[in-house]
Amino acid sequence: MLPGEENLRFLRAGALVARGDLSGGRDELRSLIAARPSWEVIIRGFAAKGLLATPPAVSVDTLLG
Repeated sequence: MLPGEENLRFLRAGALVARGDLSGGRDELRSLIAARPSWEVIIRGFAAKGLLATPPAVSVDTLLG
């Protein structure tokens, strides 16, 4: 696996959030955005289309800070 590959890191972040590891998922998403700010647009787009599953009480704004 390519540990630094951003698309795989995004998938990993989504999997972490979906399984309830909000801290791990949030950290990974924030790390992606820190390295490449355009990831925020991508993440928000996925969330708006329902493609980024979050627990009911958690919004994408909460994840991104």
